[in-house]
Amino acid sequence: MALIYGAGVVFESNEWHGGYITETDFQLLQKHKCGIARLHAMRLYQIMPTDGTIDQTFVVNYMDKFVALAKKYGMNITLDIGDWNCGADFGGAGFPTWMTAGFATAADFEKAFWDLTNPACDHQRQMFLQVWHFIADRYKGEKHVGFSIYNEPLNVANKNFGVNIHGLTDAAFSDYIGTQYSLFMEQLSDTIRGAGATIQPIIVNSPFVFYLTDQKKINRSNIYWDVHLYVGPNANYAAWTKAFDDRQNYFASLGMPMMLGEYGIYDWVYFKSVDYKTILQQQIDYIKSKGIEYVTWLGYGAFRTDLTATQKEEVLNIVCVPATNLLTEPVPPPPTPRLWTWPFLTWLINLVKQRQG
Repeated sequence: MALIYGAGVVFESNEWHGGYITETDFQLLQKHKCGIARLHAMRLYQIMPTDGTIDQTFVVNYMDKFVALAKKYGMNITLDIGDWNCGADFGGAGFPTWMTAGFATAADFEKAFWDLTNPACDHQRQMFLQVWHFIADRYKGEKHVGFSIYNEPLNVANKNFGVNIHGLTDAAFSDYIGTQYSLFMEQLSDTIRGAGATIQPIIVNSPFVFYLTDQKKINRSNIYWDVHLYVGPNANYAAWTKAFDDRQNYFASLGMPMMLGEYGIYDWVYFKSVDYKTILQQQIDYIKSKGIEYVTWLGYGAFRTDLTATQKEEVLNIVCVPATNLLTEPVPPPPTPRLWTWPFLTWLINLVKQRQG
């Protein structure tokens, strides 16, 4: 069974900077038959602000609240740990400071964090696994919930890594770290399944946005690669479709389904300067024609506070589609070894007869 997402949105401006989503927002999405909401405002520093301690107040007042609202209004929801410039040490809000302390730049931290061979982040990775075990255990019975692991890893300001570990070139390092990243995602998948969350899809972001060869096969079930593609001043619709096709073909070669976790018009100024309705309609028609599994986030042009009510309605009319089943088939448990099979019993009966004869 293929994973099929209904289109969904996040409320970018307020949601990123404080979580001011209300029940009215879910009512609006239901009005437009929106199938899925992406809870993208979760930050690791909010969930585990101090080493080893889950903030139960945040979990109850934020995560539980929106999981319940999505269920109330008939939507699926993906719980997505987001990042913004890695963490407070580097001028952003993502990883907690206790995790990033001692690293000179966001790029230095992320290069270490996603590399299983780097002992500098052994403890941080274990805490990340602990966070996802907690989330999986808490929502394992909620069939409308999916797990989106981490938004745009390694998409930091230092996108060209220059001098990096092992003395590798950028392209070679990308290939290397992609392997490490996928191995870590396998560990994380095992952690989530070990918590009893066997039916929820696990959604994994590409480790780099500039290469394809760093995306490696993740040898686990019910895992989907999440790709983010936008139209903007430097990427017109033709360039967007080519990038889309390149990625869909590559992930097909890995035998892994691709979904489009973010698409739309990235730049707010550009959004206001073009026929955004035509562009969004072209994008969603192309996505559908390719049979892709997708949710949507419309980037900086989506739900800025200065978007008029009419514009918001126009956007929702295009991108929202009826809800479909979030879930794939449950991950089957490993087969239980059986000694007393019929061939074995037949052999045993014949052996007894031979010895009695």
